[in-house]
Amino acid sequence: MKRIGRFFLWVGMMLFFFTGCTPFYELRMEKNEPLTVGLLLEGNRFDQGWDSQGYEGLVQIERQLHAKVTYYEFNNHATDEEIVARAEEMIRQGFRLLFGHGKVFENGFNRLGRKYPGVQFILINGQSFAPNVYSICFSGKSMGYFAGIVAGLMTNTNRIGIVAAYRGMPEVEGYIAGVSRVNPKAHVLIGEVGSWGDRAKGREEAVKLLQQGADVLFPAGDAFAIEVINAAREKQAYAVGFIIDQSFIARQTVLVSVTQNVKEIYLELAKAALRGELNRYQGKVYDFYNGGHHLTEFGSMVPASVVKRVEEYLREYRKESELN
Repeated sequence: MKRIGRFFLWVGMMLFFFTGCTPFYELRMEKNEPLTVGLLLEGNRFDQGWDSQGYEGLVQIERQLHAKVTYYEFNNHATDEEIVARAEEMIRQGFRLLFGHGKVFENGFNRLGRKYPGVQFILINGQSFAPNVYSICFSGKSMGYFAGIVAGLMTNTNRIGIVAAYRGMPEVEGYIAGVSRVNPKAHVLIGEVGSWGDRAKGREEAVKLLQQGADVLFPAGDAFAIEVINAAREKQAYAVGFIIDQSFIARQTVLVSVTQNVKEIYLELAKAALRGELNRYQGKVYDFYNGGHHLTEFGSMVPASVVKRVEEYLREYRKESELN
């Protein structure tokens, strides 16, 4: 009996030393513990796109959950070392729920997750390699797909452009597939900026595509989207907005916007953290069929017949996705 007792004591000690603490997915906020939330942005909160949505999500959390919040903007110059340093500064200040708004935070957050098991890390569009780092993704491919469907139906020249932060983005693959689905004769021209926020380069790439005959552009990026849409407006071409409703930039230019419900999802995730239920969201991919994406109202220049076809494709996509 003594040997058995020693054995279980040894197992208990090993579990303590090797795990270090209660597994994260069993943690939850104490009833009277205030919610403290930090946000790290790859760009800046005024980009009128991806980072603006992340910041507005933080504002929602502050207002509705009475959370203490903070944020840091990297202005598209983030390195793994700087990410770790800024996040650790937030942790030292008592922040226990951190959002990394983009794949660029993947390496830093996974390093931090192993070092700080009592902190909750939410990583957007990156992979998790630590039990307290939660990977939440938005389907870029489906956003590109529906932008491509709209562009393919609205082009007159059969030359359609996409100005992407990076050529290998899933939005590019989706855009090409969407165009091909509705207009096999159309040719997709691709401009690569090499950055999410280089506005001058974004405009330069847009002008190149327009000079090659593109009459619909899709800006798959952040801060430079405004420049792409304005370049299209100046040449009487069309554009499809990205991430937020970008019709405010040029109402007679933007056909429709493919958007992400980032604000609502950030609030949903913060509530889950309070309940200790973030594990339910691990690996979740948001899309058109589960409330992650939607199409805005179409511009007045889009014929009713085109609107009808796009809506039919959207219903078909949602149905197929639910079946799978």
